[in-house]
Amino acid sequence: MVVVDDGIMVVVDDGSIVVVDDGSMVDVDDGIMVVVDDGSIVVVDDGSMVDVDDGIMVVVDDGTIVVVDDGIMVDVDDGIMVVVDDSSMFVVDDGSIVVVDDGIMVVVYGGIMVVVDDGSIVVVDDGIMVVVDNGIMVVVDDGSMVVVDDGIMVVVDDGSIVVVDDGSMVDVDDGIMVVVDDGSIVVVDDGSMFDVDDGIMVVVDDGSIVVVDDGSMVVVDDGIMVVVDDGSMVVVDDGIMVVVDDGSIVVVDDGSMVDVDDGIMVVVDDGSIVVVDDGSMVVVDDGIMVVVDDGIMVVVEDGRMVVVVYGSMVDVDDGSVVVVDDGSMVVVDDGIMVVVDDGSMVVVDDGILVVVEDDIMVVVDDGRMVVVVYGSMVGVDEGNKELINDMIVPLLHQWTKANALFKPPVINQCRTIELKLTKLWHKAVETSLGKGNLARKNEFLHTLDTLFDILTCKCSIQLCSESNCSHSGKRENNSHIDCGCPREKKIPVLELEFIKAQRTKAEGQGSMQMGSIDYSETKKQIANAKKREQIREREQKKKMKSEEAIQREEELCQDVYHFFDSSSDEQEATSDDIPPINVNATKLSELVDLSLEVLEPPLTTSLTSQELRNLKETPMQVPKWPSHTQSVERCVKMVTEAAGHVYSHERREVWLLSMMV
Repeated sequence: MVVVDDGIMVVVDDGSIVVVDDGSMVDVDDGIMVVVDDGSIVVVDDGSMVDVDDGIMVVVDDGTIVVVDDGIMVDVDDGIMVVVDDSSMFVVDDGSIVVVDDGIMVVVYGGIMVVVDDGSIVVVDDGIMVVVDNGIMVVVDDGSMVVVDDGIMVVVDDGSIVVVDDGSMVDVDDGIMVVVDDGSIVVVDDGSMFDVDDGIMVVVDDGSIVVVDDGSMVVVDDGIMVVVDDGSMVVVDDGIMVVVDDGSIVVVDDGSMVDVDDGIMVVVDDGSIVVVDDGSMVVVDDGIMVVVDDGIMVVVEDGRMVVVVYGSMVDVDDGSVVVVDDGSMVVVDDGIMVVVDDGSMVVVDDGILVVVEDDIMVVVDDGRMVVVVYGSMVGVDEGNKELINDMIVPLLHQWTKANALFKPPVINQCRTIELKLTKLWHKAVETSLGKGNLARKNEFLHTLDTLFDILTCKCSIQLCSESNCSHSGKRENNSHIDCGCPREKKIPVLELEFIKAQRTKAEGQGSMQMGSIDYSETKKQIANAKKREQIREREQKKKMKSEEAIQREEELCQDVYHFFDSSSDEQEATSDDIPPINVNATKLSELVDLSLEVLEPPLTTSLTSQELRNLKETPMQVPKWPSHTQSVERCVKMVTEAAGHVYSHERREVWLLSMMV
């Protein structure tokens, strides 16, 4: 590289630097740096530092960077960053740098990057570097070079990089960043510069610079965002939504940030953010919420709920929310949705929802649900809804009549039963109107002879006679079931054989028929249920009493500790006349020095008569002292205090001596 400025020339060749100034020449060995300013020459070698006139800048060879500017010095370890007086920022890759006065040129050792005075930037790959006068930029990539006359732009490789001469950078899709072929990114705005390796992104907006690393996210002003994941990058100009390759979703709008790992969906509508993850739901003001749970989808809009039976997609208003389930695909373009399911395609306009399942389409428009069966449309009006509600009451009564335990959660909730009846009703209407082919009609007619099963447990039941069981005909229950359902959802054992017969009946007839109510068994079940409820209440009360007793004991223990500790602290604060323990004593009589004069017996002398009565009547819990040594010391202390209170000062010594002899 050769750069000429005002007759000063610097030649870099194989790490050696030669500076020529006014006919004089200095050669520096070992690739050390030379700073030239107004004809003066400074050489930095072996970690020494020399400052040029006017306080320019010196970089030390060991990778440590020292910036000297008007007496201000900044030391950055590991050669990370150098800041010049005009707030320009330069990142050094290998810790070597040369800076010339007035921010004219920065040369990074190893041919990484060059910045010129007008804020333009040149990214150099494979150690090749070119700088053109008048701010015209040349980008070299793998030896190829493209130069545009008039200094307007430079396009590298496949046209993915576009650089504008005024220092700003724009990609093909009106973005704000430039990505180099090797995964590094360089962003220039208003003369500032960042070079980040290993596919880490940098966003510049209105002069601000943000570096994002390791999948974390930083939001730039005006809602511009960058998401980094294993070198992949998604940029959204309007601040709507970003999706990363591994399924994680990041949404930034107006400076806010939401990061959802392995989430299902993120929706942003008019500045609000809605995150749906694993069936949980979060609602933001004026937001739209979508919940996907076991194939049933719920849309909440303006506080109103719409349920789509066995749905695979929900669209709200102008197509801003789209949910796909069971591997279906949805494409939204200007409010037009395309649903692809098992090769079939339906196009709907005006924001109408279409669900495709088993060739049955459910269309939701303006909150009204319409079921399309075999290509025709049947509306769900209020009359049909009331009719279905009237059917639920006798249906539940019939199941309860069979067994008093047939109630939720053993059977489905009323809402689920209503949805099943609605679907069955529309199939009946279509069949009565002669819609559909013969096979589907026969299939529907066959379902009429089968059990309308509302049991939660769908596990297979096997009779003892079918499995050659030894219990066949020898007990009241002649059936088996391999059920993994929760206990509260299991089918009563007494009804297994009956349910087996109902599920396998043909032409409306089963091996077992429902008779009149078994009053004795029903009475027994009601009594057992009441007994279980009483046992549960007793256990709950017992648990509450046990917890209250434990709490009272803990409070009492705390009171005792507090009583003794406060008394001991008060004694130590007022007097030091309690005889100390002689830990080196070999005889019991040497344990306490009784020759010391004790001025006041502690503890009990300060208590009133009422306090003594309360102390006597309160159950005393002896504290567990931390160690044996402390226990002995505390016991001797308490005996001494008690002796002083009972026998007074004069008789205490005689009493203690008599006890020790």
